[in-house]
Amino acid sequence: MTATATETAIETLTLPPDGPFPNNPALPVILHREAFTDPDPATIEATFAAHGWPPAWRWGVFDWHHFHASAHEALGCYKGSATLQLGGPNGPLVDVAAADTVVLPAGTAHRAVATRDGFRCVGAYPEGQEPDVQRGDGDAFEALEYRIHHVPLPAQDPVHGSAGSLTGHHPD
Repeated sequence: MTATATETAIETLTLPPDGPFPNNPALPVILHREAFTDPDPATIEATFAAHGWPPAWRWGVFDWHHFHASAHEALGCYKGSATLQLGGPNGPLVDVAAADTVVLPAGTAHRAVATRDGFRCVGAYPEGQEPDVQRGDGDAFEALEYRIHHVPLPAQDPVHGSAGSLTGHHPD
């Protein structure tokens, strides 16, 4: 279980609302580049679990825009690579590869635009949080926004175990 992300390997993206996708303008998406020296799924799962983000699944990312109004999400990439679109149809395209981890605050729309070489990742959510799946097609935008902004912050970063996992600040 070796997390090797460095301060220079961390990127952040703040995403404004995009139509029916609220995103989370208060919290950035965190990209941990090359977070693992061994991108084995069991290593990623053990690291996430040790930091309070129990792994929930191994698979890819849906190819349609969706978000979770009730949970933050970590995607630990362990095989292949993908181009993800974050934030909705007008959001940026982000390339990720095995060893990268993406931390998505509640409300952040995401989808896989393209996958290569059998792309797979571990999905995890902070202890006590259960993800719902929202497609941005409901009439309850304000209620979802309220839920998103009241999802508790996790105690630790899923990769480093440090405080500030969804603020972009990592005091390692």
